[in-house]
Amino acid sequence: MRRRASPGRLISAAAMLALAACVIYPLLWMLVSSLKYEYDIFRFPPTLFAPRYTLEHYVDVWRRLPLLRFFVNTIVFAGCVSLLSVFLDAMAGYAFARFRFRGRDTLFTLVLITMMVPFQVLMIPLFLEVYKLGLLNTYAGLVLPRATSAFGIYMMRAYSGPNRPPVPVESVHPFRVNSSTDSDRNPSTRSV
Repeated sequence: MRRRASPGRLISAAAMLALAACVIYPLLWMLVSSLKYEYDIFRFPPTLFAPRYTLEHYVDVWRRLPLLRFFVNTIVFAGCVSLLSVFLDAMAGYAFARFRFRGRDTLFTLVLITMMVPFQVLMIPLFLEVYKLGLLNTYAGLVLPRATSAFGIYMMRAYSGPNRPPVPVESVHPFRVNSSTDSDRNPSTRSV
């Protein structure tokens, strides 16, 4: 069964189409202009479409810049940072959420306070640290400063927190190595 088109729905659809056109038109202009000859780009009055097109600009950029190397660097950087950050943030967040230790809340508060420090304040000390470690122009120099983040730790702690379903003892048990404090408090965690 089809709905009847009410005037409100028609006006809403027209407004959305107009908004979509406003968003798409500059992107279309940029794409078409990248295929135009230089003369057609600067012609007055400007027109969206040109009489002829070329790939000369793309070939020139690939010839002048090592774009393939840039893409590889981006993939390696993003992949390493993502994997390392998820791994380290998950461990720290789980520890803050599940383990009770002296100074836990104070330490977590300090982690949260680091979120308030803008990156511009840390940029120069971070550069000097990477420089003194001899990691400039290396993947390690890019990845290690971003290996973990306060926001990631906060999110993982929130996910592992007390309002989440508890992790069953059976799944944690194989990873414990004869912890006398755990086995004294909870008999179900004693090693066999």
